[in-house]
Amino acid sequence: MGTWVFSIIYSRSQTSCIPYISRSKLYIKKRDINAYRMLETMNSTGLLQDKIYTSISFWILIGLGLVFCLLIILWARSKRKSRRDAVRMAELDLERKKLELMAKRMLIDELKENARVPTDNEREKVDAINLDSSILTKKILHTMEEMDGRAKRLELGADTAKLLRTMGEVREQEKKLFGKDMG
Repeated sequence: MGTWVFSIIYSRSQTSCIPYISRSKLYIKKRDINAYRMLETMNSTGLLQDKIYTSISFWILIGLGLVFCLLIILWARSKRKSRRDAVRMAELDLERKKLELMAKRMLIDELKENARVPTDNEREKVDAINLDSSILTKKILHTMEEMDGRAKRLELGADTAKLLRTMGEVREQEKKLFGKDMG
């Protein structure tokens, strides 16, 4: 374990004593009988050992407390920085949206300045094209409805023919088995 050095400090009226504890013996530098007796008592009852471990555990607890405080401080700083970064990102996003809005306003203003009123001839052409498109769309929709109806009728006809054919086969089997017409 090595040599442990402890100091026991009394008030000014008494003398001080610095004992050295080795593995087997207790040495005292100054001649103080009371201190020697006290150390003998502490050594024989194990109090000296308890004080050693108490002192060590005290410093360990102090160290752990300091580490814990340091971790709390670092955590608080990182939270503050992340909050600051979030605010900055929100400000940048708002700035970007403002720039986009300004660009749209400038485009609208430019279109207003460059806009011209179409002539009657141009309007008639556009209206004619829109009318033709609507007529063709209606024809396509009507044709699709007709096609759906015909496809459904064809499927039902095929199912009916299949059922009639199956019914005929069942009648033939009945004639073979029972020798007479059952239906």
